[in-house]
Amino acid sequence: MTVQSLFSLFKSSLNHYCNHPFNIRKRTTRAEYWPCFIMEFTLLCSLFSLLIFLFYLYSSSNNGLYLILGIILYFILLISGAVITIPTITALIRRLHDTGRSGWWLCISFTIIGYIPLIIFLCQKSQPTANRYGPVPKQRK
Repeated sequence: MTVQSLFSLFKSSLNHYCNHPFNIRKRTTRAEYWPCFIMEFTLLCSLFSLLIFLFYLYSSSNNGLYLILGIILYFILLISGAVITIPTITALIRRLHDTGRSGWWLCISFTIIGYIPLIIFLCQKSQPTANRYGPVPKQRK
């Protein structure tokens, strides 16, 4: 796969993600779901790591600048997490719909062991035929 095709895949995934942030009535393929999830996860982990590093610098040097930067970054992390949460949950529900499962399967993530089957469901191929959640996404126009 070339860099250009990966960029194109990510661009179409982001386009689909941004155009349907609150819609849970459709289906989302793996190619539409995973690039955005990986981007979100990487962004939030990077911000959180930077936040920890800034607070470490503050605690070791007692420089107020690190504290102020840490507090600003903390609020950026809170806002970005809040903005990303709802579209991420709806994309996850659409991905479950694509495998033929109800969005209520998301509730198993409230248990630690529930993440294992949830990740397996998210990694499965799309149902090859239309289901109660809509037509096969690859056939949509």
